[in-house]
Amino acid sequence: MKYKIENTKSGTEIQISNVETSTEQQQLLKAFHDCQEGTCSCPTNEYQKLEEMKIQEGHGLIILNLKPKSGLELDSSEIAACLEYTQGKIEEKK
Repeated sequence: MKYKIENTKSGTEIQISNVETSTEQQQLLKAFHDCQEGTCSCPTNEYQKLEEMKIQEGHGLIILNLKPKSGLELDSSEIAACLEYTQGKIEEKK
């Protein structure tokens, strides 16, 4: 899994590519849906800053658009830590 985090006018966009298998992609999507629902297991509190998360998926590609609550900013380094944590949890299941 590779990812790229970019700040946009409306928030943050994350492009996740090189997802090896459809099983891995489904596990990632489940983890992201958990964050979307406010039940994120990441070791940061960035998900509490979210107003909205949109998830797009394709073959081997996931795009997340994160919009923070008014007056807040998302920390790219904390988002990267979340992605690394999530990837580690998925690799443990292999």
